Amino acid sequence: MHGLPHPRAQTPADDCATYGPARNNRSTDQGNPDDGPIADAGDGRLRLAELEPHFHCSVLGTCLSGPVLHGIVRYFSGPGWRGRSDFEVHHAAVQLAAEGGAAADILHEALDHRWSAMLARFGEVTDVCELYEIWGARQQDRDLPGTYWALMTHPCATVELRQRVFCEIHGMRLLPADHG
Repeated sequence: MHGLPHPRAQTPADDCATYGPARNNRSTDQGNPDDGPIADAGDGRLRLAELEPHFHCSVLGTCLSGPVLHGIVRYFSGPGWRGRSDFEVHHAAVQLAAEGGAAADILHEALDHRWSAMLARFGEVTDVCELYEIWGARQQDRDLPGTYWALMTHPCATVELRQRVFCEIHGMRLLPADHG
């Protein structure tokens, strides 16, 4: 990994196995003046566009259903997107997330809406070790996509934890994101 992806990202730590206590650098790190204003989720969580871009593909593919992505991409890309394959729509949604702006905000809100119950369950977590314990305990649950979204945007999640969970997602058989 090449440096921190965003001024709001968590810094590495040495405690708690590999993941360490999250050291939130938001209050002391002013970031790069060229970064512009940071959109705050209102609860300390990272926004979708603030995640490292290589996470966008797995987050959108795991956590949002095809019909939702089709609707958002069609809205932001025009009527020519009607009838496009799920792959083409997914690719376009990943690009929209990486670009930031209104489309990334709508994708973020769709994820928050879909997984609001899981976000509420994670709301009380204050420690990166507990985040990883919950992740390990919930890997067989039907709401694994919601667990993934809640963990990836959680204010206590470190870059190392996000990367570890990302790698674990790629090694698993996942349920479709549009399950009920």
